[in-house]
Amino acid sequence: GAGTGKTVVAMHRAKFLARQLLDRDDSTSQILVAPYTNSLADNLDRTLRSFCTPDEYRRVQVSTVDSLARRVLSAAKSQLRPAGSDQLSEMAEQAAAMAGLDEFGLDERFLLVEWQEVILARRLTNLPEYAMSPRPGRGTRLVRRVRRVVWTAVEYLTAELARRHQSTYLQMADDAADILSSRSARPYAHVVVDEAQDLHPAQWRLLRASVASGANDLFIA
Repeated sequence: GAGTGKTVVAMHRAKFLARQLLDRDDSTSQILVAPYTNSLADNLDRTLRSFCTPDEYRRVQVSTVDSLARRVLSAAKSQLRPAGSDQLSEMAEQAAAMAGLDEFGLDERFLLVEWQEVILARRLTNLPEYAMSPRPGRGTRLVRRVRRVVWTAVEYLTAELARRHQSTYLQMADDAADILSSRSARPYAHVVVDEAQDLHPAQWRLLRASVASGANDLFIA
Protein backbone atom coordinates (compact mmCIF):
# COMPACT_ATOMS: atom_id res chain seq x y z
CA GLY A 1 0.00 0.00 0.00
CA ALA A 2 0.85 3.69 0.01
CA GLY A 3 3.66 4.75 2.31
CA THR A 4 5.08 1.27 2.87
CA GLY A 5 8.47 2.13 1.39
CA LYS A 6 8.32 0.68 -2.12
CA THR A 7 10.08 3.64 -3.72
CA VAL A 8 12.77 3.72 -1.02
CA VAL A 9 13.46 0.04 -1.63
CA ALA A 10 13.62 0.66 -5.39
CA MET A 11 16.13 3.47 -4.85
CA HIS A 12 18.37 1.30 -2.67
CA ARG A 13 18.14 -1.49 -5.24
CA ALA A 14 19.16 0.84 -8.09
CA LYS A 15 22.11 2.16 -6.09
CA PHE A 16 23.21 -1.37 -5.18
CA LEU A 17 23.07 -2.54 -8.80
CA ALA A 18 24.95 0.54 -9.97
CA ARG A 19 27.69 -0.16 -7.42
CA GLN A 20 27.93 -3.75 -8.69
CA LEU A 21 28.43 -2.49 -12.25
CA LEU A 22 31.19 -0.17 -11.07
CA ASP A 23 32.86 -2.92 -9.05
CA ARG A 24 32.93 -5.05 -12.21
CA ASP A 25 34.50 -2.12 -14.11
CA ASP A 26 31.45 -2.07 -16.38
CA SER A 27 31.55 1.45 -17.78
CA THR A 28 28.74 1.13 -20.35
CA SER A 29 25.82 -0.84 -18.92
CA GLN A 30 22.81 1.12 -17.70
CA ILE A 31 20.07 0.57 -15.13
CA LEU A 32 16.54 1.69 -15.97
CA VAL A 33 14.44 2.94 -13.06
CA ALA A 34 10.85 3.11 -14.30
CA PRO A 35 8.27 4.96 -12.17
CA TYR A 36 4.68 5.37 -13.35
CA THR A 37 4.33 9.12 -13.98
CA ASN A 38 6.54 11.99 -15.16
CA SER A 39 6.23 13.77 -11.81
CA LEU A 40 7.40 10.65 -9.97
CA ALA A 41 10.24 10.30 -12.46
CA ASP A 42 11.39 13.88 -11.85
CA ASN A 43 11.27 13.47 -8.07
CA LEU A 44 13.01 10.11 -8.17
CA ASP A 45 15.74 11.41 -10.46
CA ARG A 46 16.47 14.34 -8.13
CA THR A 47 16.59 12.03 -5.11
CA LEU A 48 18.85 9.50 -6.79
CA ARG A 49 21.22 12.27 -7.88
CA SER A 50 21.90 13.10 -4.22
CA PHE A 51 21.52 9.54 -2.90
CA CYS A 52 24.06 7.98 -5.29
CA THR A 53 27.69 8.84 -5.84
CA PRO A 54 28.29 10.65 -9.16
CA ASP A 55 29.68 7.45 -10.71
CA GLU A 56 26.68 5.43 -9.52
CA TYR A 57 24.24 8.05 -10.76
CA ARG A 58 25.75 7.97 -14.24
CA ARG A 59 24.81 4.29 -14.49
CA VAL A 60 21.14 5.02 -13.70
CA GLN A 61 18.48 6.31 -16.09
CA VAL A 62 15.08 7.30 -14.69
CA SER A 63 12.26 7.15 -17.23
CA THR A 64 8.58 6.35 -17.47
CA VAL A 65 7.63 3.50 -19.77
CA ASP A 66 5.88 5.95 -22.11
CA SER A 67 9.05 8.02 -22.44
CA LEU A 68 11.07 4.86 -23.07
CA ALA A 69 8.68 3.85 -25.85
CA ARG A 70 8.96 7.24 -27.52
CA ARG A 71 12.77 7.12 -27.41
CA VAL A 72 12.88 3.65 -28.94
CA LEU A 73 10.50 4.63 -31.74
CA SER A 74 12.30 7.91 -32.38
CA ALA A 75 15.61 6.08 -32.72
CA ALA A 76 13.89 3.75 -35.20
CA LYS A 77 12.77 6.80 -37.24
CA SER A 78 9.08 6.25 -36.53
CA GLN A 79 6.85 9.15 -37.63
CA LEU A 80 4.00 8.26 -35.27
CA ARG A 81 2.72 10.96 -32.92
CA PRO A 82 0.86 10.23 -29.68
CA ALA A 83 -2.87 10.92 -29.86
CA GLY A 84 -4.25 13.24 -27.20
CA SER A 85 -7.09 12.05 -24.98
CA ASP A 86 -9.61 14.44 -26.57
CA GLN A 87 -8.62 13.34 -30.06
CA LEU A 88 -8.87 9.69 -29.07
CA SER A 89 -12.32 10.21 -27.54
CA GLU A 90 -13.49 11.95 -30.71
CA MET A 91 -12.22 9.13 -32.93
CA ALA A 92 -13.77 6.51 -30.63
CA GLU A 93 -17.13 8.30 -30.73
CA GLN A 94 -17.07 8.29 -34.52
CA ALA A 95 -16.03 4.63 -34.64
CA ALA A 96 -18.77 3.59 -32.22
CA ALA A 97 -21.37 5.44 -34.27
CA MET A 98 -20.21 3.99 -37.60
CA ALA A 99 -20.23 0.44 -36.23
CA GLY A 100 -23.63 0.86 -34.56
CA LEU A 101 -22.59 0.15 -30.98
CA ASP A 102 -25.49 2.23 -29.65
CA GLU A 103 -27.89 -0.50 -30.81
CA PHE A 104 -26.48 -2.65 -28.01
CA GLY A 105 -26.37 0.10 -25.38
CA LEU A 106 -22.60 0.58 -25.77
CA ASP A 107 -20.74 3.84 -26.35
CA GLU A 108 -17.27 5.21 -27.08
CA ARG A 109 -16.19 4.93 -23.44
CA PHE A 110 -16.96 1.21 -23.47
CA LEU A 111 -15.14 0.87 -26.80
CA LEU A 112 -11.94 2.51 -25.55
CA VAL A 113 -11.78 0.44 -22.38
CA GLU A 114 -12.56 -2.79 -24.24
CA TRP A 115 -9.87 -2.01 -26.79
CA GLN A 116 -7.27 -1.14 -24.16
CA GLU A 117 -8.05 -3.69 -21.45
CA VAL A 118 -8.90 -6.71 -23.59
CA ILE A 119 -7.70 -6.34 -27.17
CA LEU A 120 -4.46 -4.42 -26.62
CA ALA A 121 -3.77 -6.12 -23.29
CA ARG A 122 -3.93 -9.57 -24.89
CA ARG A 123 -2.51 -8.45 -28.27
CA LEU A 124 -5.53 -9.83 -30.11
CA THR A 125 -5.02 -9.34 -33.84
CA ASN A 126 -8.18 -10.69 -35.47
CA LEU A 127 -11.87 -11.29 -34.85
CA PRO A 128 -11.61 -15.06 -34.20
CA GLU A 129 -9.07 -14.40 -31.42
CA TYR A 130 -11.29 -11.72 -29.90
CA ALA A 131 -14.42 -13.88 -30.23
CA MET A 132 -12.80 -16.60 -28.13
CA SER A 133 -10.92 -14.42 -25.66
CA PRO A 134 -11.80 -14.22 -21.95
CA ARG A 135 -12.70 -10.73 -20.72
CA PRO A 136 -12.04 -10.87 -16.95
CA GLY A 137 -13.26 -7.89 -14.98
CA ARG A 138 -15.20 -6.28 -17.84
CA GLY A 139 -18.65 -6.89 -16.35
CA THR A 140 -20.74 -6.64 -19.52
CA ARG A 141 -21.18 -10.02 -21.19
CA LEU A 142 -20.80 -9.90 -24.98
CA VAL A 143 -22.26 -12.54 -27.28
CA ARG A 144 -20.40 -13.26 -30.50
CA ARG A 145 -22.66 -11.01 -32.60
CA VAL A 146 -21.88 -8.04 -30.39
CA ARG A 147 -18.19 -8.83 -30.34
CA ARG A 148 -18.24 -8.68 -34.13
CA VAL A 149 -19.65 -5.14 -33.97
CA VAL A 150 -17.11 -4.13 -31.32
CA TRP A 151 -14.29 -5.48 -33.50
CA THR A 152 -15.62 -3.47 -36.47
CA ALA A 153 -15.55 -0.33 -34.31
CA VAL A 154 -11.98 -1.09 -33.24
CA GLU A 155 -10.98 -1.46 -36.89
CA TYR A 156 -12.51 1.94 -37.66
CA LEU A 157 -10.65 3.46 -34.71
CA THR A 158 -7.25 1.98 -35.51
CA ALA A 159 -7.60 2.84 -39.20
CA GLU A 160 -8.30 6.47 -38.33
CA LEU A 161 -5.31 6.58 -35.99
CA ALA A 162 -3.13 5.18 -38.77
CA ARG A 163 -4.54 7.68 -41.29
CA ARG A 164 -3.53 10.52 -38.97
CA HIS A 165 -0.10 8.95 -38.30
CA GLN A 166 -1.02 8.80 -34.63
CA SER A 167 -0.86 6.12 -31.98
CA THR A 168 -1.79 5.61 -28.35
CA TYR A 169 0.96 5.18 -25.79
CA LEU A 170 -0.04 1.56 -25.32
CA GLN A 171 0.32 0.90 -29.05
CA MET A 172 3.68 2.66 -28.95
CA ALA A 173 4.78 0.44 -26.06
CA ASP A 174 4.00 -2.69 -28.07
CA ASP A 175 5.73 -1.31 -31.18
CA ALA A 176 8.81 -0.45 -29.13
CA ALA A 177 8.78 -3.89 -27.51
CA ASP A 178 8.77 -5.49 -30.96
CA ILE A 179 11.75 -3.38 -32.01
CA LEU A 180 13.80 -4.28 -28.93
CA SER A 181 12.81 -7.96 -29.08
CA SER A 182 14.20 -8.19 -32.61
CA ARG A 183 17.67 -7.16 -31.44
CA SER A 184 20.31 -9.41 -29.93
CA ALA A 185 21.45 -6.76 -27.42
CA ARG A 186 19.09 -5.08 -24.96
CA PRO A 187 19.53 -1.47 -23.81
CA TYR A 188 19.68 -2.14 -20.06
CA ALA A 189 21.53 -4.50 -17.76
CA HIS A 190 18.90 -4.18 -15.02
CA VAL A 191 15.40 -2.71 -14.74
CA VAL A 192 13.83 -1.46 -11.49
CA VAL A 193 10.07 -0.88 -11.70
CA ASP A 194 8.21 1.31 -9.19
CA GLU A 195 4.39 1.44 -8.77
CA ALA A 196 4.26 -1.70 -10.89
CA GLN A 197 0.60 -2.35 -10.08
CA ASP A 198 -0.45 0.52 -12.36
CA LEU A 199 1.21 -0.78 -15.53
CA HIS A 200 -0.63 -2.17 -18.56
CA PRO A 201 0.41 -5.49 -20.16
CA ALA A 202 1.75 -3.61 -23.21
CA GLN A 203 4.03 -1.63 -20.91
CA TRP A 204 5.18 -4.85 -19.25
CA ARG A 205 6.04 -6.27 -22.66
CA LEU A 206 8.26 -3.25 -23.32
CA LEU A 207 10.01 -3.54 -19.95
CA ARG A 208 10.57 -7.27 -20.52
CA ALA A 209 12.09 -6.54 -23.94
CA SER A 210 14.39 -3.84 -22.57
CA VAL A 211 16.53 -6.22 -20.50
CA ALA A 212 17.82 -9.71 -21.24
CA SER A 213 16.40 -12.54 -19.14
CA GLY A 214 18.79 -13.50 -16.38
CA ALA A 215 19.85 -12.85 -12.82
CA ASN A 216 18.71 -9.49 -11.44
CA ASP A 217 16.98 -8.54 -14.69
CA LEU A 218 13.65 -7.15 -13.38
CA PHE A 219 13.12 -5.84 -9.86
CA ILE A 220 9.46 -5.02 -9.23
CA ALA A 221 8.10 -2.81 -6.46
